[in-house]
Amino acid sequence: RNVCILMVDVSDSRYTTGTVFDTLRQHWSDGAVGPAPSARTYYEEVSHNTFTLARLGGTPVPYISLSSTWSDNFSTMPMPWPSNSFAPTNNISFAQACISAAAALTDGSGNPLVDFRQVQSLILVVRSAGTASTDNFFWPQAWGGSFTVPGGSDTMNVLGMPDDWDTVRDSRTIPETLSHELGHNLGYPDLYTNANTLY
Repeated sequence: RNVCILMVDVSDSRYTTGTVFDTLRQHWSDGAVGPAPSARTYYEEVSHNTFTLARLGGTPVPYISLSSTWSDNFSTMPMPWPSNSFAPTNNISFAQACISAAAALTDGSGNPLVDFRQVQSLILVVRSAGTASTDNFFWPQAWGGSFTVPGGSDTMNVLGMPDDWDTVRDSRTIPETLSHELGHNLGYPDLYTNANTLY
């Protein structure tokens, strides 16, 4: 399954570029498609090597900055989710803004970094509104829809997670939660169990 990771921020919550950011981009790539533990190796194991993940978009992971603000894009999650957790106010519009911004990115030869007609799951890594555990953050979630892409339109699955999920927001790792959200992209519902809280 072809996935594309985009690092996403908004005007009032920007990533600080540099070595730390470069490391974060690699951390997310590794969590998705790197060696074990990763979402790729999880799905390869449970499918007996009949299903895998491949990342599109080149190296490093593409980065887009939206000109809109946090409140322009996100609304508070309902109870019983944490009071500082947020979701897109309009998930199709938010994903479309990210796709449109990323579609304009090119490599050194002027070629598009991402061919969205080949993307089956779009992973949006959303910069949290601060580094404290009490600061607002994007709650992990999955959705999908039809989006405008270069050359026409395409149906695409989408999921979003906060950039600091495994360091500030939760005890679960990126591969664990990414595997869960990708499961929704594949059509699986939430099937929670007390026997194993990892996935």
